[in-house]
Amino acid sequence: MINSAKIPCSGCLSCLNICPRDAISLAVDERGFSYPVVNQGKCIQCGLCEKACPCYTALENVPVHEIKGWGGIHENNNVRGKSQSGGAFAALAEVVLKRKGTVYGAAIDKDFEVKQKRIVDLSEIALLQGSKYVQSNVERTFTECARDLLAGKEVLYSGTSCIIDGLLHYLQTRHINTVGLTTVDLICHGVPSPGLYKENLKRLENIHNSSLLSLNFRDKGYAGWHTHCETYQFHNGCIVHENYWAEVMYSHIALRECCYDCKYSEIVKRPADLTIADFWGVEKCHPNFKDDNVGCSLIITHTEKGEALLKQAPINLFETDTEKAVSCNMTRPAHKPKFYDAFWKDYHNNGFEHALKKYTIYGGTRFRVKRKILKVLKLWE
Repeated sequence: MINSAKIPCSGCLSCLNICPRDAISLAVDERGFSYPVVNQGKCIQCGLCEKACPCYTALENVPVHEIKGWGGIHENNNVRGKSQSGGAFAALAEVVLKRKGTVYGAAIDKDFEVKQKRIVDLSEIALLQGSKYVQSNVERTFTECARDLLAGKEVLYSGTSCIIDGLLHYLQTRHINTVGLTTVDLICHGVPSPGLYKENLKRLENIHNSSLLSLNFRDKGYAGWHTHCETYQFHNGCIVHENYWAEVMYSHIALRECCYDCKYSEIVKRPADLTIADFWGVEKCHPNFKDDNVGCSLIITHTEKGEALLKQAPINLFETDTEKAVSCNMTRPAHKPKFYDAFWKDYHNNGFEHALKKYTIYGGTRFRVKRKILKVLKLWE
């Protein structure tokens, strides 16, 4: 029987999806993250949750292929404009959906919660485009994915590396053939707390005295690809541009515990067929690249299946030096800040806004000066 208190649980929910008796539910901890909880009255000690958990078992028959790096820009600039970088995911999704397959990825629902979602139509791709800087709730999408594969459908499933690993473990445990499945993971900085994310939305609604209408975690249309700017639109017509939630993510102050020891941060250890990211540093790798500040994708192919799908996609590709390209992105686990425990203590004692002011740029000039001093003293990384 799984014991999430004793393992570095990533919240992939493979255990919840595999349980034949629905004996596993989710409980939110004091930092706003969900963890599996076993109902002993329903549990039949079958052990499937442990078999499906990436923390307990290793994947079998992992395909080996030469890792290749690619830069990519979607052929349609309108699609690229709606994407966070060069439109690689949208291009891959188009291929699968045109072949009557299904696509899974992170979407923002009507309550502004980020959840994994299944789509079947080209018109729905926009729901999955763009980065969502908070942990996505997998819900029962592994079960849905299995149902699609058993029905003979082609499937594209995208998510963080830990989600993809959880999906593959789930399918392996159920002995489901994955020939029709292509997986895409993301280079990420770790996943910030969904609980704090909700509190940040409440903060904004209180400040502007209106409920939220829409949000864009990184609005390329406002300031271009190179500038991180969040955009929030409210029902009263107010539109706000800021980057305080981005600061929470980039400061690594409120990530899930397992992110600080992420086993997927090295490109060679990723479980997916393809890895996608913003191609930061593209101008260093390709001096002749004409950067229009609209975005360029970095795509790493790990398997022949992944490379085959990429080459069928409506995306202009150019091969790149994988090692050099990846070095401009995340190549190690997120560093746990020295003030991590102090942040959470302040949060629990004094509330989210107090902690936000004290530990991020939301605190204004005073905080910026303080952080510079701490960096000089090597007390802040």
